[in-house]
Amino acid sequence: MPGNDRPFIGGTAYGRAAVAICFDMDFPAFIREAGQAQADLLLVPANDWDEIKKIHFWMAAFRAVENGATMIRATSTGLSTVVDPFGRTLAVTDHFWPGARVMVAQVPIARTGTVYARVGDLFSWLCLLALVMLTVRGAARPPGSDVRNS
Repeated sequence: MPGNDRPFIGGTAYGRAAVAICFDMDFPAFIREAGQAQADLLLVPANDWDEIKKIHFWMAAFRAVENGATMIRATSTGLSTVVDPFGRTLAVTDHFWPGARVMVAQVPIARTGTVYARVGDLFSWLCLLALVMLTVRGAARPPGSDVRNS
């Protein structure tokens, strides 16, 4: 379950920052609030185990791209990463590697407006509606009718 009811979003000297903790990044609607608030940075403290570190990183990176913000993900164990608003990984440190303790990155303070931040899952729901309508239309055809002649 995501944190309270919305991510913390506030102004900093470097732009608007949103904070979401670890598992909160798995909830698109929760992180979308950061996109709607035009956050420039997503700050994500996290802790992963070795078996899930990649999928958890990919989910968090996808949320950053959906909302057009740079993500700084700092982990005690797992993959610490910096991802720009276009999904490019700018820095990564795997804390399961021997000796990996420090990550250095130049972090762009840039945001890009995204359709998802504005309309959310509307496109998905419209696709589902179109599928239902086409299914109903196909089911309403008399048996043996030629699809090419309709």
